[in-house]
Amino acid sequence: LSGGELRRVLLAHALDPLPELLLLDEPASGLDEDAVRRLEQVLVGLCHGDGVTVLMVSHDLAQVRRLADRVTVLARTVRADGPAAEVLAGGQALMELVGLPAANGMGGMGGAGPAGGGRTGLGERDAAAGSHEVAP
Repeated sequence: LSGGELRRVLLAHALDPLPELLLLDEPASGLDEDAVRRLEQVLVGLCHGDGVTVLMVSHDLAQVRRLADRVTVLARTVRADGPAAEVLAGGQALMELVGLPAANGMGGMGGAGPAGGGRTGLGERDAAAGSHEVAP
């Protein structure tokens, strides 16, 4: 199996039986664009259709912006935590908070992931990690 195929097999295995909580560490790493889109569709369906809580670590801030309801920023300690739109709207200030240059794609990030009923938590290791409770 290729790396992407193996990731899909492992995800399918983790979803049978359907868990209440799904922990993912860089699940899109090494996937092509089509596979990333399919993965994101599955995650949104799990969260908002099946009520699965997803806690995901990611270095892909664009993906965090697309998917996360809540983001926790980590840099040796919790630096920020809250609704994704609020935390990610900080752009340059957020990057300075964790000691990273603002030119890494964070600038101008606004907007959160999908709105709706499930629970999601997606974020970036050493910059943001997320958790979401339905309340999200």
